[in-house]
Amino acid sequence: MVGLFLAGDTCLKILGMALTAKQEAFIAAAIKGMNDSDAYRFAYDCSRMKPETVNRKAHELMQNGKIRARIEAAREEAAKQAQWSLNKAISRVLVLNDKAFDEIDNYGLIEKSQAHKALLDSTNALNRLTGVDRQITKAEEQSDSRPECPPFDLSANISPTFCSVSRAIDGGKTDRVVLEGGRGSSKSSYAYQKALDVFLKRPHAQWICGRRFANTLRRSCFANTLWAIDMRGMTIGKPGEGCDFDKTVSPMEITYNKTGQKIIFVGLDEPEKLKSITFEDSEAKIEILLLEEYNQLNSAEDARNVRQSVFRSDYSLEFDIFNPDPDEMQWANQEALIDEPGKLVHHSTYLDVPEEFIGKKFIEQAEALKKINPKAYDNEYGGKVTGLEGKVFENIVDFTITDEMIEEFAWIRNGIDWGFSVDPWVFLRIAYDSKRRILYIFGEDFATGLTDPRTVERAKGKLTKTDAEGHRFFKPYAMENLIYADSAEPKSIATYKQLGMNIHAVKKGAGSIKQGIKWLQDRAEIRIDKKRCPLAYQEFTRYTYELDKDKNVTTGLPDEDNHTIDACRYACSPLIMSKKEV
Repeated sequence: MVGLFLAGDTCLKILGMALTAKQEAFIAAAIKGMNDSDAYRFAYDCSRMKPETVNRKAHELMQNGKIRARIEAAREEAAKQAQWSLNKAISRVLVLNDKAFDEIDNYGLIEKSQAHKALLDSTNALNRLTGVDRQITKAEEQSDSRPECPPFDLSANISPTFCSVSRAIDGGKTDRVVLEGGRGSSKSSYAYQKALDVFLKRPHAQWICGRRFANTLRRSCFANTLWAIDMRGMTIGKPGEGCDFDKTVSPMEITYNKTGQKIIFVGLDEPEKLKSITFEDSEAKIEILLLEEYNQLNSAEDARNVRQSVFRSDYSLEFDIFNPDPDEMQWANQEALIDEPGKLVHHSTYLDVPEEFIGKKFIEQAEALKKINPKAYDNEYGGKVTGLEGKVFENIVDFTITDEMIEEFAWIRNGIDWGFSVDPWVFLRIAYDSKRRILYIFGEDFATGLTDPRTVERAKGKLTKTDAEGHRFFKPYAMENLIYADSAEPKSIATYKQLGMNIHAVKKGAGSIKQGIKWLQDRAEIRIDKKRCPLAYQEFTRYTYELDKDKNVTTGLPDEDNHTIDACRYACSPLIMSKKEV
């Protein structure tokens, strides 16, 4: 360690301000050339402290105005006595560079030369003792306003399949990247690394990371971002530890300390939080959006609402990441097929990834599933839309039903499946052609959070007609307005009757659900107007038998995403219970 020692009178003059003995020791060590953490270890007992605690404590001491003033005064005095300056420090480095260049030019580079090492060490020590290192850093920052970060070769750390995506982003050819594919395709790893790459190059860019549910963020989005930062050799710590990035869990965010840029993690089950995000930097704007498990959002409309809520900048970059659902009708699968300006859809699998990235065991597991269950392999590892396994209804037809056809239906009934908060209240209108054994579903309404009187208004609105003169009328006891509903809610049924609705409770017994499903399966066709009844079409076409732990189809019927199916069973209950073949 190279150090500068001051004359006695000068030292007493500089160290004369009263502080604790340990603070005095810290100052003396810092003046001798130790860095902040080593000076703290010299002055205090740190045997039971973690390195990050030592760093934080040292940082806190250096924020003490008296201590900082004493150290800076001592360094200034040292600089005067040593006649050391910014210009001299630069000239020494230039001499080193010139000699190194001459030696390389004449003899080739001799690595780790003792002369070079001694000159480097002494220059660095003098710079640190006198504070010239800080002047150099300040001069560099003033000459280049862009934030500095360690050099990083992104292309060497990603699967080659994503190089074309990076070129499209860097060339301004895309502002929305949809990364879909199978397990182990490293699409998430790429997205986080590329998002971070763009984030570090744009000093006012802020980054939003989101998933549908907030309680899944910490082990996915948050952990993946920390991993991407660590991959670059940059440091992460708690506020005050002097790292490149600060991290906090509440609120869950990461701050890049050189620029104050933030990476904010949000659960999209609380969309109102997106609108309340603000930044101290007046020039700061959300420019990067990364959505993990994109297809877990409820709909394409929900996804649009998210991006419309966050982007307010001329520049924007969005990553949507998901493993395709086997169901070809799932909204994210459908959306990926649509060409949109600026959108790039990229498909990848583990077969695109170098083996050292994912490991031999992962590949062996994938190949084992391929032999046992090829269809499951195609979806899980191949990222293919394979179609739902074990569909309950194979007789669904998307069929346009006109108002004229509805007027001609001879047998019409209505069904209600009760719901309030999590599960929706569902009202369904059906018609049945007994000769051809065809069931028609032509009207629906559904909502959450509605009281019984309000749902009565909604149902009555669906049953009200208009006569030739334009007058609206409702006949509660017309057979086509008869309603069948689950008997499990007697209070709701009583309210409907009090408010003038003709409603009947459907009693459920052992095996009644399977009996009703079997009756629906045995119809020649179930014709659903997808435009009139989107929820019914979605639930009927996607309703599948339960799978066992090995993903084999069982005969179990899941009690979820079946609200319109239940309402249909109730509406059809007179037919299902009939002893006649209908």
